[in-house]
Amino acid sequence: MDWKTGRGVYDDFALQQAAYRYSDVMLAETPQTGPRGGRRPSLWAEEPMPQVDSVLIAHVTGDTVDLHPVHADETVFDVFLYLLEVYEAWIRRTGWEFRDADTYAPTIGAAIYPEQDLTREGFPNE
Repeated sequence: MDWKTGRGVYDDFALQQAAYRYSDVMLAETPQTGPRGGRRPSLWAEEPMPQVDSVLIAHVTGDTVDLHPVHADETVFDVFLYLLEVYEAWIRRTGWEFRDADTYAPTIGAAIYPEQDLTREGFPNE
């Protein structure tokens, strides 16, 4: 179950839920106590993901909670994986927010003009 507090419940949420549902592992928290009973940072360890039989979203609005079943099966998970590939192969390569990253390799070069030397500069991959 996932708790949502926004204005609505949207179909895109099924992608997130499918990713959770079909994960191989999850992080489990082990709270830690200091020598005199104080709080210490928790320890986190990977554990196998339990089998999930159904997926739900609890939409919290004001003083009510609406419970929504979510269709987050393997087909939706396949779409999530496809979109993840698109993100890695295209968005991280061409997205302006990644312009300082090593992955940035835009496909459109700077404008060229007739008075310039029309070499292939600006296209390092070609």
